[in-house]
Amino acid sequence: KDDLQAAQLRIAALEGEKAALEARLAAEASALEAQVAAAKEAAAAEVQLARDDVKTAQEKTISVLGEKGTLQALVDTLQAETENLAAVEDELAAATDRVTLLEGEKA
Repeated sequence: KDDLQAAQLRIAALEGEKAALEARLAAEASALEAQVAAAKEAAAAEVQLARDDVKTAQEKTISVLGEKGTLQALVDTLQAETENLAAVEDELAAATDRVTLLEGEKA
């Protein structure tokens, strides 16, 4: 009879541990979902920045081409914008990798 009671107590304890673990897993999953959502928002913002940089570079190109004697300024500006765009693309790739990693951890 004592063995039965001990076994029943152990079952109750294990069920409590199971419920606690399930609650912890649910909380961690929720936190990961929030991180994934934040990472996706950050990636979308970085894409928009890259688009804005391209638009700015195009606008600057048109403006500079309209002015005589400023061809070197055009070359310098385009080089800087190209480097900025490359940096943004690198950041976007890193953000995309973070999203993929977070989604992998979530799964």
